[in-house]
Amino acid sequence: MLALAALLGCSGKPAEPPGVPRLLITHTENLSGNPSLDGVARAISHLVRAQLSGSAALAVFEAGDATEAASRRASRIVRSWLELRGDRLSLHVNVRSAEGKTLEQCESSALAAEGPSPLGPEVLMGPDFKQRLGNAVASLEAGLIAPVQIIAVA
Repeated sequence: MLALAALLGCSGKPAEPPGVPRLLITHTENLSGNPSLDGVARAISHLVRAQLSGSAALAVFEAGDATEAASRRASRIVRSWLELRGDRLSLHVNVRSAEGKTLEQCESSALAAEGPSPLGPEVLMGPDFKQRLGNAVASLEAGLIAPVQIIAVA
């Protein structure tokens, strides 16, 4: 019994304080019709979770979709998706309560240029960009790396 208590105490996960909102972040969906944005969509939810996980004011976890909300006792569900409308790429974010009430919704869009951006990572990183991005996403998923700072420019 003492060994079990020691193992539970050494699990590495701090106890969640009572009353802390539980935030479920679903995987960002790529609804753009452009498969080259699949890696970007996967990275968005991982980066958001990684940034919010350091907060003592939230309990953050990631799931494939909102069906896990009840089993994970989520109080908030964050869903996001990418869309391509003409020449604009949009990121939509919807935050709902566990009961399904929309609490916040926002959209951010930018021009979607034909081909790689002149200063985009696909140009700077060269022809191995897709493989490098895939490796970075896999490392994020495995917990081997974590973002230190994320800067978004509108």
